[in-house]
Amino acid sequence: MVDAAVLTFGRLDVLVNSAERYTDRMAGEEDAERISECIDVNLRAPILATWVFARYLRESAIDGVVVNVTAMAGLLPGRGREVYGAAKAGLIHFTEASKALSPRIRHENERLLPGHRLGAVLLAMSSRQVVASVIRCIEDPRMAGQTLLVNGSSSYSHSWATLLSHIQMVFIVLWGLLIQMDAAAAAAVVVGKDISKGLSVDSYEPKAMTRAEFQLLPRKQQKRIMKQELWDNRADEFKEKQRQKNRDTRRRRKERIREGEAPPRRKPEDQTRTAHRFVIDMDFDDKMDDREIKSMCSQVQRCYAANRQAAHYVGLHVTRLHGQCRRRFDTALAQHAGWSSEHIVLEDKEYPDLFPAEHLVYLTADSPNVIESLDATKVYVIGGIVDKNRYPRLTLDKAEQQGIQHAQLPIGRYVQMSTRKVMTVNQIFEMLLRFIDVNDWKTAFLDVIPARKLENEEEE
Repeated sequence: MVDAAVLTFGRLDVLVNSAERYTDRMAGEEDAERISECIDVNLRAPILATWVFARYLRESAIDGVVVNVTAMAGLLPGRGREVYGAAKAGLIHFTEASKALSPRIRHENERLLPGHRLGAVLLAMSSRQVVASVIRCIEDPRMAGQTLLVNGSSSYSHSWATLLSHIQMVFIVLWGLLIQMDAAAAAAVVVGKDISKGLSVDSYEPKAMTRAEFQLLPRKQQKRIMKQELWDNRADEFKEKQRQKNRDTRRRRKERIREGEAPPRRKPEDQTRTAHRFVIDMDFDDKMDDREIKSMCSQVQRCYAANRQAAHYVGLHVTRLHGQCRRRFDTALAQHAGWSSEHIVLEDKEYPDLFPAEHLVYLTADSPNVIESLDATKVYVIGGIVDKNRYPRLTLDKAEQQGIQHAQLPIGRYVQMSTRKVMTVNQIFEMLLRFIDVNDWKTAFLDVIPARKLENEEEE
């Protein structure tokens, strides 16, 4: 199961055990085969699946989440559901006990309440709400080992179990009313303020769902829904503001170009090719999430644009383009098919298959070596990853395993950084292009590094 999922999607982060084998026979009326089947599906299968998933996480050195969907039968015994309830109770115990088994795996438990209604259908939950509850278990680390009560559609014949479920529903209704009262008070505070600035999720009234449904979602998802609905309501206004902002930016840039303060963005007429070669290593697809994949692909776009506009352009190769990055280039960035092969080459192969090992130099901030200049006979490799310090020594370890040279740029010798020396891929590439133009590291760094990353010091 795990192997098939990894083969299809590249990695596995979440396991949801929701399979169920229901039986309503009384004890003594079920045969041994039905009892075994009920226990196997409801208890044994989730335990084994979790065991296999946990082993995969340990071997892959990544974190994961397990969500077990159980039932109130595991808490409230009912006549005719002895075996089913015992299996569900075992799954609840397994979930709560597994919280401390491994630091790399987080267990959450979702119990389905019986579907008895209290007066009007106030808390009847749809399948969408059940899915939202599972997503909440996945996204919220505070739910580790906890139980989330969700109203389902099953019923109980045992009278005291039914009464207890009704009492639970009363408490949930009262809790929901208190939340609505707090939201109304909060809404009164922000009256008259700008809706895009003063409104919070505590006072927001969603358009696509009820207030009760909205409150069940994780706070992060609530903010996302609120921003999306605000955008839908004021899209034309926002778009017009953005268009005006873009017009002002273009006007200011034209003025700077006219006054000689900024170079034109079009391809220089006297552009020449240098002997320098650079590689963007895209072998880290499995170590980035969707947002980071999007950012990394955009950085490759910027590298191509910078090389195309440079007075002295270089040989730029993007290697090991595969997985999610390849799919993004083939869909959202399909225009890359028209890119000039003189300014960029996209490769499926690894760089050791394209260049001699003795010519390769991996640029990494973790290297103890510092380069003084750029050797036109070398091929400089830039790690194509948005890591945010999650993978220390990742590129250095790769270079050492491959037996190739490694070094870092002399940033610390020429400028003082207010943050870490790790830059985006396009910033590193633009620094290298700028150094080829001016043959001065300090000028190259100051022209590319954002001002916010530089310490404000007086000139000596």
